[in-house]
Amino acid sequence: MLRNYFKVAFRNIFRHKFYSFINIFGLTIGISVSLLISFYVFDELSYDTFHEDADRIYQVHMKGVLQGKPFNGANSCSPFAAASVEEVPGIEEAIRINLWRDVVLRYEDKIYTEKKVLVADSNFFEFFTFKLKEGNPNDILNEVNQIILTETSAKKYFGYEAGKSESPLGKMVEFGTNKTNCEVVGIVEDPPTNSHFVFDMIYSMVSWDTSRRPDWTSNNLHTYVKLNDQANVDAVQESVSAMSDAHVGPEILKYIGVSLEEWRAAGGDYGYYIQPILDIHLFSDVDGQIEPPGDIAYVYLLSAISIFIILIACINFMNLATARSAGRAKEVGIRKTVGATKRRLITQFLLESVLLSIISTALAIIVLWLSLPYLNQMTGKSIGIEYIFSGNALISIAVIMVLVGVLAGSYPAFYLTSFQPGMVLKGSLSKGAKGSWIRSTLVVFQFAISISLIVSTMIIYK
Repeated sequence: MLRNYFKVAFRNIFRHKFYSFINIFGLTIGISVSLLISFYVFDELSYDTFHEDADRIYQVHMKGVLQGKPFNGANSCSPFAAASVEEVPGIEEAIRINLWRDVVLRYEDKIYTEKKVLVADSNFFEFFTFKLKEGNPNDILNEVNQIILTETSAKKYFGYEAGKSESPLGKMVEFGTNKTNCEVVGIVEDPPTNSHFVFDMIYSMVSWDTSRRPDWTSNNLHTYVKLNDQANVDAVQESVSAMSDAHVGPEILKYIGVSLEEWRAAGGDYGYYIQPILDIHLFSDVDGQIEPPGDIAYVYLLSAISIFIILIACINFMNLATARSAGRAKEVGIRKTVGATKRRLITQFLLESVLLSIISTALAIIVLWLSLPYLNQMTGKSIGIEYIFSGNALISIAVIMVLVGVLAGSYPAFYLTSFQPGMVLKGSLSKGAKGSWIRSTLVVFQFAISISLIVSTMIIYK
């Protein structure tokens, strides 16, 4: 029986080539655009998930009120990291990083201005999950003037290719305007673009004098803490607040002559709190992040647009199917006359639409593959062709393919199979099929969505 369903389905597709072409073309465009948007959305939602302990990593933020103006920033003070490990139950590890921009680096006759130089503590590779290709992760960045290059930077300066060229470890480069001699102690894989901070190289934190400042009211770097498995986030937050009060209070008294309690009573405030690293990219509303964050509102908006585009493609399929219902009504009438049940007819029509959806999805993947470079260029991402074959992508493609096929074919299937054989064979359904109010409603809905998307696009562009 299944073989017969496929045989009839292919026969109808090839018999009505122009009709099939329009349907496949419309579904291909709709599915490919929807998949492009889906890939962008998935990438936005995947930020920082590559870290092994991502669910236990938190960024330290400062907030308060100064001279009547509230502030909320991603920066923190130098001594916070060490103090939090010693004084806050539940915090097992902490790290400090900072990002320097436009740093000059020289090696022999090669001089480049590096856009993003990360300054980090020596436990960087224990804390975060970045892949160190060369160097000892347990004995690195713990001395002054040590530097780690990304694979791209190593190739730029030394022509480095893993396993094919001499390792640059131990080589000396001139760092910064002071031409400080730095030793290359490691090569790290280029950081993934779905990280809330990226870098071209890493410089040892102990080389930076500011990292040794003891004051708690000078916030000039970024601190991250890692909670242990049994830690309660609310309890940790309370302890963080208590610790910061204990250290900040004396400095407030020293600088402005009043206690922290008196300052708060007068409307001022100062303290620290923690935010999950997985929330930084889409749910961070603080100033001073290392990279400009995204916005969950755009994710919701683009997801809605993706759904609307799929709906437009499905409605187009439904309209075309019902527009030629008079021709297929005779087929339905004859099949019912010779004993075909309504359930089998519905299965036949749904199978045809799913088959068209499968063909359209295959073509959409080709369009997707050709369009990825333009998407990356427009969004600044680096989504590769291999992403199409990842778990999330394959699930999305399969779900969209089946849903589109069933959704697009559902109305024509139930509409066409509802015809009575006697009325069909007498030819009394042609007028009703053309005047279907449901089809008119779908057309209006389709045009409303299309016009809304076009107008919204023009407004955003302007």
